Amino acid sequence: MLQINNIREHKDVYITALAKRGMDAKEALEDVLTTDETRRATQAQLDEILSQSNIFSKEIGLLIKNGEVQKANLLKEKTGQLKEQSKTLQSTLNDTVEKLQQLLYDIPNIPD
Repeated sequence: MLQINNIREHKDVYITALAKRGMDAKEALEDVLTTDETRRATQAQLDEILSQSNIFSKEIGLLIKNGEVQKANLLKEKTGQLKEQSKTLQSTLNDTVEKLQQLLYDIPNIPD
């Protein structure tokens, strides 16, 4: 299976090599790169949300320890919202990864 980093760095080489196999790969490689960018952006969003959720969780513990239950409850609500967002993003990410894998499977290896 082809490696995305290699495709990104040497796209023209792949297009030329796959043309030798009789395949017009320009559109297929563009689809791979576009889907990979979507995957990377979604992963970055998910990582940010999970990081924020972890920060809130630590703050909740400190607030409860200090007796500031009302502030802790507000953060719990925000954490719940972040968890819902993370579930949605994780689902999107899984779908994108699956699509990317299928796109890569559909492109043959380049000849030596």
